[in-house]
Amino acid sequence: MNNENQPQQPPAQQPSAGGSSKTVWIIVVVVLALLIIGGLVFYVLSRPKSQTETTTPSQTTTQPTSPTSEGKALPSKDVTGADLEVAPRYPDSVRVKYSKDPDGSFTKVTYQTKDSVDKVKEYYLDKMIPLGWQMTSSEEEQMEFEKEPAGLAIWFYYSKTNQITEYELRYSPE
Repeated sequence: MNNENQPQQPPAQQPSAGGSSKTVWIIVVVVLALLIIGGLVFYVLSRPKSQTETTTPSQTTTQPTSPTSEGKALPSKDVTGADLEVAPRYPDSVRVKYSKDPDGSFTKVTYQTKDSVDKVKEYYLDKMIPLGWQMTSSEEEQMEFEKEPAGLAIWFYYSKTNQITEYELRYSPE
């Protein structure tokens, strides 16, 4: 056979290194953009609601605030709802949020006070043990108690802007 009469095929081309590098950069940029967008969405969705908003299964209300002698603004009265029967309420605090699952499996009550987080934490440390609760966890922003089969978590927040401590009782009877 004569190789002269057969058409010659061009040599096989190797993929250029520049093309694959460009693809990698596009992937990196797309992944970074998705991470940034995801982070922004998470930030917006995880921000706390207004300090004086209450949510019950049937309504949302906002309480008016009135300045105290020190210029701090506390709501003038409790929102609709109830204090927990299983835990005392910190003295001179105002209920600002209340929600309870329709089946009674979870209740969340939030209060505000002009006292410090440390004072509120100390109060609950002194009161919960004599009521039969056992502390299962204590951290800077949270305390957890258990009284089989019930559980109670208390979360603490401090607003530097308003100089107000907000604490939230999260109760589950089972």
